[in-house]
Amino acid sequence: MSPTRAFLFCAVGWFGLILVSSAQAAWPIDWPWHIPGPDLALLVVLYLGLSDRGGLVGVAVVALLLGWLADLFAGSPKGLYMTVYILLGLAARGASVRLMVRGAFFTAAVALFFALAVGVLVVGLRTSLQPTLGWGALRQVPLASLMTALFAPPLFFLLRRLDKRIQQGSRAHGRAAGQDRLA
Repeated sequence: MSPTRAFLFCAVGWFGLILVSSAQAAWPIDWPWHIPGPDLALLVVLYLGLSDRGGLVGVAVVALLLGWLADLFAGSPKGLYMTVYILLGLAARGASVRLMVRGAFFTAAVALFFALAVGVLVVGLRTSLQPTLGWGALRQVPLASLMTALFAPPLFFLLRRLDKRIQQGSRAHGRAAGQDRLA
């Protein structure tokens, strides 16, 4: 994975974290119910894991950085989201050999599966680190996973366009550099 691609995808995940946390902060506190926001950083890691470009190390590095940012935004124990996002990236990379995620329905279905798995893993790890919290947070996992799955098709569309732009830019840069050497 090129440094430009890694930086841009980290920036997209960071912007997603800022956007979701800002929307949640603007939600009225006195409402009787709370709708969890989608995990857009998870979707960026999932996209990178499922895409056929880039290596395993690049996916792990971006997952590590986005996990660190998610830890900071969530106020969770250090390394919780880093560990979970790296595992997600590796699992998605392994699944990418068998899955071809195209179309809105399949994108949402794969995102729902991985979001449910990540949600259960986060609650399990958090409960093992702080047993006093208990397993009550599992009640929020299905709705949070559904929100993440609903945002997956449009975000994957945007990430594919970004990926194509990066690829076109690197080809154009390579042609220009090759022409300079011949002259």
